[in-house]
Amino acid sequence: MERFERRNLMNWKRSIIKENAKVSLKNRYWFSYAVSIVAFMLAGGICNMIWTVYSYPAWENMIRHFRQLIEYETYYGEIDGFGSFSQPDFFTAMAIYHDFPYIAIFSLLTILLGIFVGTAMRVGSCRYYVRKRFGNTNFNSLFSGFQEKWGNTIIVTFLTKLFCVLWGLLFVIPGIVKKYQYYYVDFLLSDNPDLSGTRARQISRMLSDGEKGQLFIFDLSFIGWSLLVALTSFLTFGLSFTFLTPYVASARAELYIFVRNRAIDAGQLNPVELNLSTSPHPQAAPAC
Repeated sequence: MERFERRNLMNWKRSIIKENAKVSLKNRYWFSYAVSIVAFMLAGGICNMIWTVYSYPAWENMIRHFRQLIEYETYYGEIDGFGSFSQPDFFTAMAIYHDFPYIAIFSLLTILLGIFVGTAMRVGSCRYYVRKRFGNTNFNSLFSGFQEKWGNTIIVTFLTKLFCVLWGLLFVIPGIVKKYQYYYVDFLLSDNPDLSGTRARQISRMLSDGEKGQLFIFDLSFIGWSLLVALTSFLTFGLSFTFLTPYVASARAELYIFVRNRAIDAGQLNPVELNLSTSPHPQAAPAC
């Protein structure tokens, strides 16, 4: 059995979290990669790839079409006094351009797929990576988001993302703060899909209290790998990031397990609420 390093300190270190993530992936990387690529494809990855291939020339044609309208002014009415198209003219141009309805419909379908399927896949992926940490690599964990309280999962995660977006629209910094306040919501739902949105966000705020800056740096610490992925994406048709996903997801699962158990040890969280045993160390890792 793999041996994971544990500390008695209340704080966590990125180096230990990442090292434990690497250990948890030992002999399981390619299986985890398969899980991640299936999650990506079903969550809208296929649509995004088609959209990338199709939309670029479509938008290019649309821009060229607008230029022709501006140049000749014969396709549609007069240009207003400010040298730009009026609002009715803009929508008329959209109607004239034959690809626009397809772009609009495909965009809407991609958004809906991300909300109703992508959300469940993210929560299922969280469950897989948390359980993998303790040796359970059941592929069906990926689809648990559809099997248990799918509607609640959709509502909770959608509203949580919406709160973050709205805060981000008001002010950038508060939007980032909210993102890290709710960092663990998907993981909490993977443990207990019955959690209400209010309670899931409350627990996540408690788990991230005083550590939002550390969480930001934790995510930022993967930037080197992300740059490598970006540089090699043209060789893999944009799929190079999927090779990094198992490592990043495993590290985040390690971090969640640490802060979850820390809160339980401190009496701040009842393990029963997360469908865990009443042991002081639910699903505890082997000690060094």
